[in-house]
Amino acid sequence: MAHMEGTINLEMMFLKNGYRLGDRLGKGSFAVVKKAVHLPTGRDLAVKIVDHNLATKEFLEKFLSREMNIIGGLKHPNIIDVEKVLLIC
Repeated sequence: MAHMEGTINLEMMFLKNGYRLGDRLGKGSFAVVKKAVHLPTGRDLAVKIVDHNLATKEFLEKFLSREMNIIGGLKHPNIIDVEKVLLIC
């Protein structure tokens, strides 16, 4: 994960898409969650960055897509909304 977090290209990619990455909020086996700001609106966000080099095929194909589908369908004031999914290869 240190490889992914320290990549300037990753930060530049987010900047080009209108987001400034901030401090790390948490991390797991295949992903890190960072605080971010949506530059056009000033809205604070949490960004989950999955390292496809570390993640298993099963995680990417089965669990991650299921997580996105479930979170995308939830509407509650204490649960974040999925605003955008970016795929970087």
